Amino acid sequence: MIQGLALSGFALISLACGIFMLQAAWRSKESRAKEILVGWGLVLAGLVFFSFKNGPEKGIALGLVGMAIFALAFLAWQYIQATPKAAKSTSERIAEVDRVNWTVILRRSLVFVMIAFVAGLAALSLSTGIFSLLNSVGAEHTTNLVTVMILFPLLWAGLAVIIGADKLLWRKSLITLGTGLIPLAYMMVGM
Repeated sequence: MIQGLALSGFALISLACGIFMLQAAWRSKESRAKEILVGWGLVLAGLVFFSFKNGPEKGIALGLVGMAIFALAFLAWQYIQATPKAAKSTSERIAEVDRVNWTVILRRSLVFVMIAFVAGLAALSLSTGIFSLLNSVGAEHTTNLVTVMILFPLLWAGLAVIIGADKLLWRKSLITLGTGLIPLAYMMVGM
C-alpha cells in the first residue's frame, strides 16, 4: 500500500512539474528546447509511474486525466494572476485589421487543409507505426489498441497546434509530412 501511494505521489509530482515546465516554456519569449524536452520527459515519467501502480490501460488513462487537470489548474492560476488590459477603442481595432489579398487567402486555406486533413493523416500514420512497433515487441493486443486510440487524437491535436502556431509554412509542412512519412517508411520496410 505504501509503495502504491509512493508511486502515485511520484506520478503526480512528475506530471505537475512536467506541465509546469511546458507551460513556462510556452510563455517564454525565447527558445527553450531543453525545458520542453525535460517537461515532456517528466510527463512521460508520470505516465510510467501511474502504469506501474495501476497497469498500462488504467495508468495511462489516469495520467492523461492528471495532465489535463494540472494544465487547467496552471492556466486558471495564470488567468487569476493576470492584470486586465485596457479595452481598445473601435477606431484602434479597425486600424489593426489586416488587408486580405489572394495570397493571404491561399495561405490560410493551405493551413486549414494541413490542420484538417494532412495532420490527421500524419497522426494516423504515426499511430499505426506505433501500433506495429508495439506489436513487434510483443505488447498485449488490447493494451496496444487502447494506447493507440488514446494517442491518435492527441497526436492530431499536437500537430494542429504546431501548424497553427508556427509562422513559417515550410517548417510546419516539413514537420507534418515528416511525422507522417517516417512511420510509413518504417512500416513499408518492415513488411
